[in-house]
Amino acid sequence: MGLGNEQIESMAADANAAQTWVSQNVATFLPATRISFISVGNEVLTLNNMQLISNLLPAMENIHAALVALNLDGEVKVSTPHSYAALNLSFPPSAGSFRPDLAQTFMEPILDFLTHTNSVFMANVYPFFSYSNNPRDISLSYALCAQTDQEVTDPNTGLSYRNLLSAQVDAVYSAIDKLGYHDLTVVVSETGWPSKGDANEEGAGIQNAMNYNKNLISYITTTSGTPLRPQQAIDVYIFALFNENEKPGPTSERNFGLFNPDGSAVYDCGLMKDQVDPTLPIPVSSQTPSPVSSVNLTIQNPPAQQSPGSFSGSGGNKEWCVAKQGITDIALAAAINYACGEGGADCAAIQPDGACYNPNTYTSHASYAFNNYYQKSGRNSWNCDFRNSATTTTSDPTYGGCIYPSA
Repeated sequence: MGLGNEQIESMAADANAAQTWVSQNVATFLPATRISFISVGNEVLTLNNMQLISNLLPAMENIHAALVALNLDGEVKVSTPHSYAALNLSFPPSAGSFRPDLAQTFMEPILDFLTHTNSVFMANVYPFFSYSNNPRDISLSYALCAQTDQEVTDPNTGLSYRNLLSAQVDAVYSAIDKLGYHDLTVVVSETGWPSKGDANEEGAGIQNAMNYNKNLISYITTTSGTPLRPQQAIDVYIFALFNENEKPGPTSERNFGLFNPDGSAVYDCGLMKDQVDPTLPIPVSSQTPSPVSSVNLTIQNPPAQQSPGSFSGSGGNKEWCVAKQGITDIALAAAINYACGEGGADCAAIQPDGACYNPNTYTSHASYAFNNYYQKSGRNSWNCDFRNSATTTTSDPTYGGCIYPSA
């Protein structure tokens, strides 16, 4: 869960505002939604905005106090993501240190807060930028997390590194250690590789982006930690889900996503299925779109969500949830995957032998799946959204032998 830089000042100035924010944006969605962290701001210490910097820790403290008041501080931790530019030195990893203007005045109090609240240190780590700025001295395979036979040895520790990411993470650990905080865990809050770049952005491209994220996933899932912290698992968040086509800056800044803004895939790095789940209905026509990757849509459910066992709802009015007209087949297929998979909807009726298989279209199948999920989940407005692909109706969509249940 993220709290934007633009909200930091108000959260720092008003504990009641922080309490309201946590109640509305966090507590309301627990335990139905798993929320592990609240990231307060992003890369604040390197923005050269002293007012924002001075308000960062008070905002974190007020957000944490709100969690304590709601007895949620054991479940949800507060941290803030830092730019790798907060380091003064990063090579070799053992020489890692924070910038002198940040270390004791600003970084140390944050480290103290994270330690006392049992939270984590978040760092945005991008091997791409290091490689792009210095392709002569950094090999591409090393930057792409390829785990090749090439090793870079830290002369101070004798530790060997087979990819740049692990070296960069250990540089962050070294910087933290130098300030006397030895028990904090580093979480990679952002990492990724752009699929496009300007002419001077060495290494940007689809193939390298796909290889980096594939290699990253393989490395994270097959290693127990970094050379400096071999028993500390590495938690990594890939940036980003979508390309940000309106983001300013160089071309790379708009092209870190796995998907385009219209929902089509930029590339498959192994996180997605090769096609829509084969247990789900796949409409076949002359205009069938390319195979769709499985995407988990974020469906906001209230804490008191009813178990998906029986249909129920508030009030006596009959209401159904159906697909909106004009939604792309790609978006509908992803929504069907969610509803019939993680969402727990009963989609047997839209299988090939089912009563609702025909008409064999994404819109028809999505409508049945959406409604089944909606009726089982409590018939609240947030149960009929599916990324704005669905809407409620009081007109019974039942046809022939295809029965749409309602409360």
